[in-house]
Amino acid sequence: IKNADAIVVYFALYIAAQLFQVYLCLNATYNKNTIQVIALAVFNFCLFGYSIVQVFQREKSISAIVDLLPDSTIAETSKLSLPKTFGYVVISLAAVFALALIFQAYRLYQVYGWSVYKKIGADMRMRRIYRSYQIFIVFLKVDVFFFVGFSVQYIVLVIIPSESIVDLVIHVIVSLCISIVLLSVAFISVRREHRVGMVVFLLGLLGLFIYFIIKLYQIHNPSSFLYNCEPFGSSRIVLSMFLVLDILLDIVTGAVAYMTLKNFGNGLKFHLTKQPSSIGMVNLDGQDPNKRWSII
Repeated sequence: IKNADAIVVYFALYIAAQLFQVYLCLNATYNKNTIQVIALAVFNFCLFGYSIVQVFQREKSISAIVDLLPDSTIAETSKLSLPKTFGYVVISLAAVFALALIFQAYRLYQVYGWSVYKKIGADMRMRRIYRSYQIFIVFLKVDVFFFVGFSVQYIVLVIIPSESIVDLVIHVIVSLCISIVLLSVAFISVRREHRVGMVVFLLGLLGLFIYFIIKLYQIHNPSSFLYNCEPFGSSRIVLSMFLVLDILLDIVTGAVAYMTLKNFGNGLKFHLTKQPSSIGMVNLDGQDPNKRWSII
């Protein structure tokens, strides 16, 4: 039953990733966010990698299920070859769309640079500050998916089958609630340039980093945590993959958050809160329409 639940979780997570990708795409298009378009292309390659891992993870789970079946029903497992074929189709499509999005991201990068110029102006220093701000916001959005994605998987695949109330409470409080609260605090603080909120966020990231390291060690050394049985089973690979990504995102987000914090008080808040106007805009008559205004 646990392995069957794992297969359902993998599929559900992949569907959630596709929906999250749609959100990133629509949000990037609406806000003309060049950085988020690039992040979307990278996220597509992550989905491609996950689709590969998912196939092998599913095969491992199915093998574990088959080993528990009586001999009289093993013949029925031949029907499982069809989902396996679909898995390879998903991998192929994910690769095609990931490559196609690189081209689209490049074209949109050329187009969206002008919207940054209209919002920030020609000040290169301010545009670099704005770029750091956009990168930080994108990392916060991606953090939400990967942090919550690991938390939900760990609850469904490990804690609920083990029926450990203590582990459930600790994990929900530390990994799920605190991470969501921290990311919300960071988003509000960076918009309003609240230094205290950003410091709290950085300290929270340090705590999450320690928690993720402990969980990664626990997954690969379950006996050291006095488990009565193997709690991870076929879920070890995908949980480890998410934990490694979470740890990397934690480190990079912290570094970008620190750089963003250093930029507080340099005037970006004014540009983020001001209403669009034609004041200070240049006359575009005679300008080359193909000229790209980059945020770089």
